[in-house]
Amino acid sequence: MGRYVPNAMIRGILVPTDFSTCAEQALHYALTLAERSGAYLVFCHTLHAPLATEPAPKRVQQLRHMRDAAEHNFQELQKRLPMLGNLPSVFRIEEGNLQDHLRHCIPDDRIDLIVMGTRGADGIAELLGSNTSDTIRRAPCPVLAVPENAPLRPVRRIAFATDATALRPEALQPLADLVALLDAELQVVYVEATSARPGTAAHPNRSVLEAAFPQASVSFHQIAHPRVEEGLAIFMTQHATDLLAMMPRSHTFFDRLFKGSHTHRMALHSTVPLFTFREN
Repeated sequence: MGRYVPNAMIRGILVPTDFSTCAEQALHYALTLAERSGAYLVFCHTLHAPLATEPAPKRVQQLRHMRDAAEHNFQELQKRLPMLGNLPSVFRIEEGNLQDHLRHCIPDDRIDLIVMGTRGADGIAELLGSNTSDTIRRAPCPVLAVPENAPLRPVRRIAFATDATALRPEALQPLADLVALLDAELQVVYVEATSARPGTAAHPNRSVLEAAFPQASVSFHQIAHPRVEEGLAIFMTQHATDLLAMMPRSHTFFDRLFKGSHTHRMALHSTVPLFTFREN
């Protein structure tokens, strides 16, 4: 799929859209980032091909109608959001599923960030939906998943949830880019499932994190909760977090958000966008 380019600000933003309210909510976040970074926008709408059992002429006609409808919907979107006219952008209509399209779109269009909408639900797997969770797992670049009820307000506080797993300074570059673009405060949240009192232990990666964000306002916090996912949700409420950042690595608490039982999965705020980035 290509690789995220470290030490480079965001140049290209991919915005998958089905023209739903959910997708349009994510677009507002993409517009803010594009304005601040000077990035171009690549809109992607995927078409599900008609059944192969349909006669060929009918399939061609159905695809033509779907393409026409998508073009019309994009024109209506441009009317509702005139600021789109001030930003470089391209609209692509692709047949097949989103994941197939990402394989060539990310390197071909030099995409550094994917911004996509999610529908609210009780657990994080349901919150993200199959398309978004698949994208987080497979995309080589960062992904910003925006819930449909996310407030349209400036992102002032970003919580980076991490555990004791060692971090490399260069791996934090995508988050450093985001923090700088939004001029946001960074709340580093050390998550562990123990009975220790919050704040009693130093963050194991503190020196690395301080070096990675020399210009940002960074605070360090510890969550000690038998269910780290619930503890994180409590922290975000108490500290008015606007956006949550995580690195999706195996054998960490992030992995448990997807693989745990329903009753133990995180009941994330359906209003907090989730920014994920990989350790390349």
